[in-house]
Amino acid sequence: MKKLSSIFLFIFILGVGVRAINIWRPVDRPTWRESDEAGIARNYYREGMNIFYPRVDWRGDTAGYAEMEFPLYPWLIALSYKIFGFHEFIGRVISFLFSLLTLWIFFRLAWDLLPPLGAQCAALFFALSPLVINVSSALQPEALMFLFYLLAGYWFICWHQNRGEKFFWGSAVAISMAILAKVTAAHLGVFFGLLILEKVGFAALMKLRFWGFGAIALIPSVLWYIHAHQFWQQNQLSLGLSNEYHWVGWDLFTNPFFVKGLARTEAFYVWMPLGMVILAIGVWLNRREKAVKYAIYWGIAVAVYYLLAARTTAAQWAAYYHIASVPTVALLLGSGAAVILQLKSDKRWLKRFVALSGMSALVLVLTSYLLLSGTAFEIGVVLSATLALTTLVLMERMKIGAEGGSRLQTLLLSIGVISLCSVFLFQTRQIVVDAQNWKASELRSCAPSFATEIPASALVLVTGGSCVNETGYPAAYNASFMLYWTDRRGFNICIEEQSLAAVASFVKHGARYYLAAKSTLQRRGHLEDELRQVYPVVAECNGNILFQLTPVETKVEK
Repeated sequence: MKKLSSIFLFIFILGVGVRAINIWRPVDRPTWRESDEAGIARNYYREGMNIFYPRVDWRGDTAGYAEMEFPLYPWLIALSYKIFGFHEFIGRVISFLFSLLTLWIFFRLAWDLLPPLGAQCAALFFALSPLVINVSSALQPEALMFLFYLLAGYWFICWHQNRGEKFFWGSAVAISMAILAKVTAAHLGVFFGLLILEKVGFAALMKLRFWGFGAIALIPSVLWYIHAHQFWQQNQLSLGLSNEYHWVGWDLFTNPFFVKGLARTEAFYVWMPLGMVILAIGVWLNRREKAVKYAIYWGIAVAVYYLLAARTTAAQWAAYYHIASVPTVALLLGSGAAVILQLKSDKRWLKRFVALSGMSALVLVLTSYLLLSGTAFEIGVVLSATLALTTLVLMERMKIGAEGGSRLQTLLLSIGVISLCSVFLFQTRQIVVDAQNWKASELRSCAPSFATEIPASALVLVTGGSCVNETGYPAAYNASFMLYWTDRRGFNICIEEQSLAAVASFVKHGARYYLAAKSTLQRRGHLEDELRQVYPVVAECNGNILFQLTPVETKVEK
């Protein structure tokens, strides 16, 4: 027991370390979600701490109240500003602390459901999940949502295993908090429903306690979203709820965007390239284990969610939505790893796999060094390390002397070890790549020069994103980062709607400056030249232009 505890402690410390990589960074990348959360927190800090009235920077000539999930996360950031002063990294620290609690909860879940070796592998996979690590230091509500999401799932499993009513009602409160933090957590209800059907059957529909569970889980969120929807009706301001279409349609069967997008994200951000091999072997050999059953039920709920909201979940920018997959995949991988590593093997065949792995590693090292570059070189190095580590593990198995296995068992053992080593090494590679790619945007360095040209009370029109998503449906195009960096208020205009007439219409609503990206103006033909002829340019920096929007009527008079 002491040895197992020390292993879990090491994995936890490792998880803490990789999650702490970026927590001291300011809001320095052009991400709309982080800028919105930071802007809303700053507006609470400056304009009032009433949690029920979140304000965005792209408010135009309105009060700025926006439809969004319950804003507990930005409100906590603002509260921290009140206590410790305004420091942008505080939001990341809060996400980081939530992530550590989430890590501990998953360790408890894995320990309860898996044998020791499987629990260790599942814990390591979860601790090194690149998606979970990114969310753990992001200025987004996902860290808060994921904490309560995982807690709700774990406590419901505890209730299903007859460990007490406190877990049943605790799960209701936890999922209520998760849905308030992010409405996407509601899909966990499918998982709960499957477990209730297995335990109680359809008789649950006649039991008041299950209706009480549903009321606790849903009523707070329903009340909040009714309240928040009024902001959309009044101001037409929303963080992707009423101003974006998320739901799948019949084009699921005709447009490859959906299948390709979902498969790409799951394969390269969740499962890792060879993770499916371990899961397939593990489910086949270990299908009657309780961890496999719970993971499959949970996975069904996640799959339903991904398919229903496929216009969003299949998009590449929305990879972080797939953190919902990580607990189920980790449990399946832990179950698969446990059964694979316990397989008996034929020593003669095992020696051949050791030799093959060693030679393959040597060939890959030479090939990667001589012929490959960039990402291909990195992948070659990872595969080489995978095969080298596989060789060491299989050599250790030969020392143990677990004779008596069939050739099939030896084959499954070898493939399983190769796949398991590959998963952890690819996770490590992705963590390193993500850390290296996290660079402060050059646009952020332009913000001070733009801000000096814009009076504090002036409203600014800023280029947003595309009006529609990849499948042609309305998208939430608001891009708030330049407003946040310049500390100004204003409007967003989507790329396809940029025109002289559109700019003039914003002038009538009070816009006095237009901060436009050249790259998006070029997509509108000669719009940049037309704007330059009508409005004076007061600053340019890194492909962005700041126009002073003197009212059109005045320009004509001159």
